[in-house]
Formats: sequence, structure tokens, C-alpha cells
Amino acid sequence: MRMMKPHIDEDEDKKTVVSDDIQVTTNDNAEKTSVRNQRRKKFKSMNSWNVSQKRRSIKLLGIETKVDKNVIWRVKWGQYIAALSAFLSALSYTIATSIGNDAIILRFITIAFLIIAISCNVGIYYNNFSFAILKRLCTEQNVIFILLCSVCNLIINIVNPTGDSMSWIFGMFYLVMVIFVITLDAVMIKSRGFVIGIYSIFMLLHVYLIYQITLGTVDNGVKLATYHVQGEEVILWRRSAKRLVYVQNFLFSFGGLFVVIKDKKMELMLFGTGQIYRDTGTGRKNIGGTNKGNVTRGKRRSVFLLGTEEEVDESLDWRLKRGQIGVAAFAFPAMILYLIAVTQNNNLVIFMLSFAFQVATILSAGFIFYKNISFTVVKRLLREPNVIFIFVCGVLNLFINIFKPSTSMSRIFGIVYLILIVIVIFMDAIKIKSRKILISINVIWLLLNVGNTIILTFGTADNNIKLFVYNIQNEEVIVWKRSIKRSIFLQCILFSLNGIWVMIKDKKMELMLFATDNIYRDTGTSSKYIEDPEFSDRRKRETESSLRSMMMREAQV
Repeated sequence: MRMMKPHIDEDEDKKTVVSDDIQVTTNDNAEKTSVRNQRRKKFKSMNSWNVSQKRRSIKLLGIETKVDKNVIWRVKWGQYIAALSAFLSALSYTIATSIGNDAIILRFITIAFLIIAISCNVGIYYNNFSFAILKRLCTEQNVIFILLCSVCNLIINIVNPTGDSMSWIFGMFYLVMVIFVITLDAVMIKSRGFVIGIYSIFMLLHVYLIYQITLGTVDNGVKLATYHVQGEEVILWRRSAKRLVYVQNFLFSFGGLFVVIKDKKMELMLFGTGQIYRDTGTGRKNIGGTNKGNVTRGKRRSVFLLGTEEEVDESLDWRLKRGQIGVAAFAFPAMILYLIAVTQNNNLVIFMLSFAFQVATILSAGFIFYKNISFTVVKRLLREPNVIFIFVCGVLNLFINIFKPSTSMSRIFGIVYLILIVIVIFMDAIKIKSRKILISINVIWLLLNVGNTIILTFGTADNNIKLFVYNIQNEEVIVWKRSIKRSIFLQCILFSLNGIWVMIKDKKMELMLFATDNIYRDTGTSSKYIEDPEFSDRRKRETESSLRSMMMREAQV
């Protein structure tokens, strides 16, 4: 675990050592400081908390705040033991699940290490936690969805334990682990090595769980629920539900992995994100050049996008007007007819009628996009994990429709769905547009995915259709087309919800729907220099309260 090399400023006999995370002050002599520096170079995994047993100080919101030496000692050793225990628990768990339910001893060893790791984390969090940051994290949709998926996993383990008496225990531990990981942002004093270690264990554990639930035999053939629709038995498989939970949590946490790697000073939140402005491409607002969808006629026009001035085609007015009318007129009937055809046992006539409206919608959208798209914004959008995941879901849906079609038109609808994804995610890149067409396209996108998810859950579409079959350990494993398609549409909904929420709030269309930046821990915004007044005020009150509590404890001593 690599850390930045600290530097030392000398002022007579007083030494100040500064690291990435905290600033520490001591009055020891130069000889002892030199010895400690050499020791620190040898053990690079720790920061400069072990410089002295005297009072330390850290900088929060630019204010130097004294910290009780007991907090430093507790955090230092808590991180060592928590990281080691977490690794050993993950290792013993993977071995135990590979062996099967007979590995009782390994399961108890896993639980023992988990209890140690949780106890150490509690010690790290005690008097070292920002509730202002926690409140900010609770507004993040990714955090909410990760918690909901973890609660669903616990409910599945309680209601349907599959003969494993310890299933509910591991479900509870999984939920606790998720809570500790997503609240790492709220821990005030921590080392970068500890964050990298815990986050890496969290991500690698999910990779293993997804592997086991997809290419292994875990929960194979286990029914979670059974119900009848139109006289036909419909099965909800436990394996499919658990895979959806693990995949969803892995993907929602994926963006934080890049933050852990690139943010060496730990200034950014892992799970806290904020929208960026169309004009500047940052968290800073630039009023000049804001695009409100208005078109100035008879003049050479330009708009500012991501800090770059881009010219607008003179004949755009004519195309934009007709394109928006066409999308508004054709998109909604196309969606309704498609959903009706699916519920009517894939009625070919209704499918053909829906396809005609879909072609008209795509041509109308072409009028809007033609010479009205910013490739600078497109390049920025392609860096967004949510955009990439939505596009990959569209490609997977197309592959399924090609290799395992339900009707003769499945391949065509797979292509149309992928085109719709491109239209939705690149609406941010359109230079001039009206808010009405933006709302219309996103509402239709949401309703289409919700409709498909409901049909694939409570309907009979693709029921009992095998996507592919393979054998592992002489056991037949089936991947069902219905569950994979449902997972695709559900993920498209979840990854789009934040953008739809921004669309509802941002009436002036100043923000991008799918482009975000991580929040700075000090400011509460995606800009390092612009503060969220309410967030910063809460952080300062917390800092002052911590200082008063520490002084009272020292006075009592």
C-alpha cells in the first residue's frame, strides 16, 4: 500500500510532519525525528500518525483541529487488524463456499474474523465520524440502491435459506459490510492504504460471488417463488435474484474504485457525486452561454458546452421543430403498441404497426441530432460508468435477441432498443433542444423499461426459455433468458434514475443528466473551490463540537 512521502519543516526544535491525510505536530528533538522518519520509510503502509504520543492536529475544512492521541492510536491499530481480519474472513469464506455446506469449521472461522473486523471498524468510527457527510451520502441514489439490494439479499437468506442454517447470518454480515464500505467517506481520519485494502476486498469478493452464482453450482435449481399467470407456472429462481443483487452492487460501486486509485490525497468522496454544468464541464456555474433551448433567428449562433464555444447550424430551426413534433407524435404510440404486442403472445400484426412508429420516431430524432451534436460532450459522456453500463446492457440485449429470438422480429427490436439507448444517453450532447422533448424521450424510456420488467416478472413472456446450458461437476446449470432480460431492463432503469431526477429539478437545463463528478469532502460540491453552505456549516459545527468534547475530557483528567 503506497503512500506519499511526507515532508518536514524545521523551526528551531519544533518539527511539523505533513502527510496526505492529516497534519501532526510534535516537540521532540531532531535525532528522534530522524529515526522515526527512517522507520516510516521502511513501513510505507502507514501514515504519520505514529510520530509522537503528544497531541496531534488534523485539518478539516481548512481549520487545524486538535485530535485526542487515543483516537490516533485506536485508528492506527484498528486499521491494521480490521484489514487483516477482513482479508482472512473473505479468504475463509471463499474456501468454505467452494467446499460446500459441509465446511462448518471454516464457516465459524469466517464468522470469528468478521466479528473481529466489525469490532475494529467500530473502534475506527468512534469519535471519528462525520454525520454531515453521512447525511450527504444518504441523498446518493447509488448508496440507496446498494443498501436496498443488500436488504433484499438478507430477506432472501432469511425466507429461503436453502437448507443452510447459517445463511441468514452471512446475509446480515453482508449488509453490515456494505454499510461500513459506503460510510468510509464519513470517516475523518483514515489512511489511504486502509481504504484501498477494504475497497479491494469488497470488490474482489463480489467478483467471486458473481462467478459462483453464474458459473458455479451455488443455489442451482432452487426456487425462490412460484406463481401462476394465465394458467402457466412461473418460477422466480433464487439464483437469478442473488446474481442481480451482487451484479448491481458491484456496478454501483465500480466508480468508487477509480476514485480510490486516482485520488491520492483523499479529497474526493467515493460514493458522493454531483452533476456538472453544460457550460463549463465542472461543478462551477457559468451563467454566460447557458443553453435554455431558445433559438435566435437570422443570426450566426453559438453555444458554450464544457467551456468550448460551438457554432449552431443556420437551418437548425426548421429541422428541430419538425423533429421534435415527430418524436412527440410517434414515440408514445410505438411504445404502447410494442408492450401490447408482447402481452398478446407476441402478436405479429401489432409488432409490425409498432415497428412503423419506431422507424418514424428514429427518423424524427435524426432531424434533431443532425448537425446539432457536440462531440466534445460525447467524449465526456463516454467516461461515465453509468453511460457505459447502459450501453453494454443494450448490446447484451441485442445479442440475446439475435441468438435466442422470441419472434421473427426480435432481432429488429434489439437494434431499435440499442438505438433508443444511444438517443437517450446522448441527449446531453445536443446543442439546442427544448425541455419538453427532453422530458418526453426520458419518460418514454423509463416507461418502456418498467413495462418490460413487469412483463418479464408477472407475465409469461420468455417463460421457461433456456438461454444456454452447461455442466459443472456433473451438474446441469441453466441460464434462463427471462431472468437475464429482466436484469438488463432493471439495470437500465436504475442507472437512468439519477439523470431523470436531475431532468425534473433542472428546469433551466443547466446541468448534464448523465455526466457527474465526485464530491469534495471539504466543500460538499463537485468543485474544489465552491462550497455547499449547508454542508460546510454542518461540518464546521461538527469540528467545533469535537474540539469542545476533547477539551472537556482533558479538563476532567
